[in-house]
Amino acid sequence: MGEDCQNISVEDSVLYVALNATFSVFGILCCVATIVLILSLKIYRQHIHRLQLYIAVFCSLFNAALAAEVIPVYTSGSCVRVRPGWNSTCVALGFISQYFGFAKSFSMLWICWYVFMLAICNCRIKREVTGIVVILILPCFFAWIPFIHNSYGLNGVWCWIKYDESSLHSFYEGTLQSSLIAGVDLIVHLMSTVMILIVSIVFCRGAYTHNSILKHQHMWALKEVLPLLVYPAVDCIGVILVAAKTFYFIATQNKLSKNSSLIQMVSIAAIQVSTTLLPLSLLLHPSVRSLACRRKQKVSKMFDDSENHSIISTEYSNSILLDRMELSSYSVEEVFFGSLKAHVIRNTQTGEYVQIVTDFGGKVEALRLSSRTTGTLRDVLLTDNGNETAITENKFWKGMLLMPWANRIAHGKYSFNGSTYQLPLNDPPRQNSLHGFLAGKKLSVYTTSVSANSGSITLSYNFDGSDEGYPFTLRMLVAYELSASGFKVSLTITNTMPQAPLPLTVGWHPYFACSTHQAQVQFEPRTAWNLVELDANLDPTGSTQLDTTFDGSQVIGGSAVEPTFYDSEFKPRSPVNDVMVFRITDTTCNQSVGLWQDSSFRLTHIFTGAMKFFGEDGIALEPMSGMADAFNNHDHLTILSAGETWSGAFGVYVE
Repeated sequence: MGEDCQNISVEDSVLYVALNATFSVFGILCCVATIVLILSLKIYRQHIHRLQLYIAVFCSLFNAALAAEVIPVYTSGSCVRVRPGWNSTCVALGFISQYFGFAKSFSMLWICWYVFMLAICNCRIKREVTGIVVILILPCFFAWIPFIHNSYGLNGVWCWIKYDESSLHSFYEGTLQSSLIAGVDLIVHLMSTVMILIVSIVFCRGAYTHNSILKHQHMWALKEVLPLLVYPAVDCIGVILVAAKTFYFIATQNKLSKNSSLIQMVSIAAIQVSTTLLPLSLLLHPSVRSLACRRKQKVSKMFDDSENHSIISTEYSNSILLDRMELSSYSVEEVFFGSLKAHVIRNTQTGEYVQIVTDFGGKVEALRLSSRTTGTLRDVLLTDNGNETAITENKFWKGMLLMPWANRIAHGKYSFNGSTYQLPLNDPPRQNSLHGFLAGKKLSVYTTSVSANSGSITLSYNFDGSDEGYPFTLRMLVAYELSASGFKVSLTITNTMPQAPLPLTVGWHPYFACSTHQAQVQFEPRTAWNLVELDANLDPTGSTQLDTTFDGSQVIGGSAVEPTFYDSEFKPRSPVNDVMVFRITDTTCNQSVGLWQDSSFRLTHIFTGAMKFFGEDGIALEPMSGMADAFNNHDHLTILSAGETWSGAFGVYVE
């Protein structure tokens, strides 16, 4: 150490050191509280909370090194000096504090980058091990800088530069090192600050948009994501002030003045006090509050219910083993597309959601799911973008439930139970009746349910026999559920006729978003599949033939603007008595969407003409309970007796 140190009084030096030690201990306590909170609630199973855990760990180690730096120093004359024989310890503590200071900075940059990519690019960064390795290695490139030529005796919040008597009119020894340290830290925190500002602007603008769905999405983000950025934001302000002071000192080539040392102390105090925001941001987080509330209720139940104490204790101990499902927080919200009422089931933790147009036949307007393997969010279906006109025009049946018949009825005419009926023709080129009467119907909310594991809504509708050509009465309940397993639709249909039976087929008409010509489609592999031969009006001829086109071994083919065209129906060659699974793999991004259908849905229909007919890239893969024109050919036709109930389910997930 040189004879001259900081050009500040002994009192200020002592205050400097005392403040640093005090706030470092305070920071340690806040970081420990954060770590305990994350571990006790087991929210470390969520990636974004693990990022907070890393910040808290690095921050606590950084503060511990700063606090320890008080030990080897004492005041002498106008300087704070290192005790004899403690110089190596002092240098080591300085290196450790510098190392973990940079590790803290890089981990904050990581969480800001994670949220930025989530907000702007709608994707999740999942290379966690790589991120940790980078955070541990990068500080090694910078932490040794202050110790070139032993320019720094201490490297703490007061870190001074060794003064060289022979260079009174030149830069102090260590100026380059000081500027490098301050510059790197400043760049990292400026990058974090820019990302925080962009994310905040995007979410705030979205929260006040007139688009109801977008508004709900961004209101969720404001509540769920921004609290996690509070600590990085405040820390960035403090670091920028410290860096500004450092560069001012270097630029003026003067020793630290009374005012600059005061700025330094205030900045450090702000940085250390900001660590209180680590545990506070967690406590403010909606999912953490709801999780803590649920645990409190379980604990109360354990002590209140003495008779079932052992059972409840076992249930509670099992529930502590939280996985992704228990960490999920679901909501069911009412929204509007113009004048059309709709409902959104949302996972407020993962960003997954499904939109159901209640006022238009329970249409699944949009579906966003996260990959089971990567966690990346994906918009699964082609949509009408919440446009009321497009929804009500229903030109291409996007996401529609199909009943009381699915697919076509030839010429709209059928005979049942001794009577002949004529349905309205809504497929003019082919003079057929297409896809039933449910489209356009206003459904009623029967029940809603929200839990830690799932969110669901059940809608109901009663066919009263007034629809042209279908004088039968039935009651439909359709339950939409969003969970960690994906999206599920369950239907229950009951014949409410006093005595008479009724005919029924059911289907769903989703368009799965993908690069059609580069997509591979795999039908349920446990059975071979027969192609149903169709006539010029796309009505079944009664013949079938083996077809292996959709075994997942080849892409659809054609070109991006004109994929190979299929509008084909298939039935299994041999029965599969449990759930059948179909996959669409987009080879351009190597991601697969799974469609499963239970034993009530035995047939499937594939349509690749989305690009040809309405200029969008996607494949319709439709679960069907019966064949096209089943009201006439009776192939897989369901006949419900009076009072009898039919049920079936299908679902979607992203692999």
